[in-house]
Amino acid sequence: MSPRASNLPILIKPGNLQTSAAIEAWVHRKLAGAFRRYGAMMTAVEVHFEDVNGPRHTGDDAHCVMEARVNGRTPIAVRARSHDLYSAIDAAARKLEAAIGRAVERIDTRARRRFRVGRTGRGGTGSG
Repeated sequence: MSPRASNLPILIKPGNLQTSAAIEAWVHRKLAGAFRRYGAMMTAVEVHFEDVNGPRHTGDDAHCVMEARVNGRTPIAVRARSHDLYSAIDAAARKLEAAIGRAVERIDTRARRRFRVGRTGRGGTGSG
C-alpha cells in the first residue's frame, strides 16, 4: 500500500451501534483494496453504521453507508444491508471499490477524449 493510501482518513460514524476495535480493523481491511488501487486519488472515506430494526434482530438489520471523496469528483456513496455488520461492511466496501473504479474510468475516458479532440482540432490529421 502506498504511504498516501495508508494515511487516508477513515471516519467511522457508528450511529446507534457500538463499534469495537475489531469492527474498525474490519473496515480498514475491507477498504485496503480500494486504497491500493485508488488511494492517490482519494482524500477521505466516511463509514456510517445503523441497526435498522433495533434489538429485534429480524432480517437485514445492519446498514452500512460508505462515502468516498475522490479528487475531481462529487462524493461517491454506496449502501449495503445485511444480517450482520461484518457482512454489510464487506458488501459496501466491494460496492465502493467498483463505484470508484467506474468514476475513475469516466474521468480517464473524458481526458483521453479531450486530448484527441485537441490534437485533431489543430491539423485535422492528428499528426500536428
